[in-house]
Amino acid sequence: MSRYSYLTTDLLTDRDVAEIPFQSEVMDRTMNGYGECRGSVDLRDDALKGIDVKAALAPNDGRLRALYVLRDDVIVWGGIIWRATRVQSSRRVQVQAYEPGSYFDKRLVTEDVHGPLGRLAAARLLISTMQAEPNGSLRIRPADDDDGSEIHYRLWRADLLTVGEALTQIAENGDDPFDWRIDTQGDSDNRTRYLRLGRPLLGRTAEQSGLVFESPGNITEWTDDLDAWSESATQRWDVGAERTPDDDSDDPLIVSVTDSAALDAGAPLVQTAGTDWPEEDNEQALMLRARDHQRQHSLPVETFEVEVTGDDPGIGSYLPGDEARFIVRDDWHKPLSNGEPSFDRVLRIYGMSINPDTDRVQLTVGDSTKRQIVRRRERLNRRLAELERRDRIKARELRKAKRVAERAAKEAAAAKEAADKLAKASGDGA
Repeated sequence: MSRYSYLTTDLLTDRDVAEIPFQSEVMDRTMNGYGECRGSVDLRDDALKGIDVKAALAPNDGRLRALYVLRDDVIVWGGIIWRATRVQSSRRVQVQAYEPGSYFDKRLVTEDVHGPLGRLAAARLLISTMQAEPNGSLRIRPADDDDGSEIHYRLWRADLLTVGEALTQIAENGDDPFDWRIDTQGDSDNRTRYLRLGRPLLGRTAEQSGLVFESPGNITEWTDDLDAWSESATQRWDVGAERTPDDDSDDPLIVSVTDSAALDAGAPLVQTAGTDWPEEDNEQALMLRARDHQRQHSLPVETFEVEVTGDDPGIGSYLPGDEARFIVRDDWHKPLSNGEPSFDRVLRIYGMSINPDTDRVQLTVGDSTKRQIVRRRERLNRRLAELERRDRIKARELRKAKRVAERAAKEAAAAKEAADKLAKASGDGA
């Protein structure tokens, strides 16, 4: 079985502090955020002899410690120890650490930052600006990704956003989102942190990764949850902007979309209140947004959870964002008429939790239709852009008509004034 070791270093200098016997409870990897490593150190462990445990985990002088988890001397998790709690009765120290992205939530945008720049370039600029300040660098190397998607954005220091909030704004807002992740790679002697960016998605396709998980096989446990209660609905209602004073109704803009095919097939009417879009005043655009969300939640939401062995493929050979092929042969999933398994899907890995005690990995996976959702979102955005273009043309025509009407009114007023003067002159002459 593989050997796990735990190394703490000074966060800013990355100088080694101590290798400690750590019993981890949770060791998560994720993307578009940061995973957690939680566990404890038993102060009665003989391996701690000669080690200042407090200095190794949480010194009093304000310095922070980085934590590296190594599997057979290869880093599989890296982060920052944010909390260490000594429990007297159990003679243990409870430790809580988060991946390096957690540091972004402890830094503020203290200078005005504005574009235009490509989205990925904007993210890199944000992180490099953060790391340029004294005692503010974690030596995160920006990815070399390049893109031509130019965005106009502005981050005001007066808003006092955290760097994490600002990164989320750049990554998620607008019509061209991207994924991000902080990777810690290397071994006990060479450690590097990378900012990984993926536009529109991070990670490899199933064809690129070649990852295959099978049951029976390298899948040790799985659950297949079909949830028709939490999010599923056959009819969705969304609310848009408040009506303007010129509208006939005082009610806000409201639309509904229905999965007619599901109802025709015998599904019951299940309704849900969807998203509020307070700035959306175009009924067609609001309908497009609602219909896009309805497609994602029309059928019962299926959650597939899987636990896999730590070898073949080995831990570290795949990361959140990668796609893999999952094959399950079981009575729950009846085989096809030709004998092939009916559960043979390409799913995306959204998160992973490593268990050093069993050397297994719990994978959080989801339907890889996110790629289809991205393409659908692109089509949706093109249609929304067309609607906005039509609205601009309509507004331009209304402004033109208004100017024509104003000119006509002025000309009519001038003609009336001239007629009144003429009439008065005629009366005076008589």
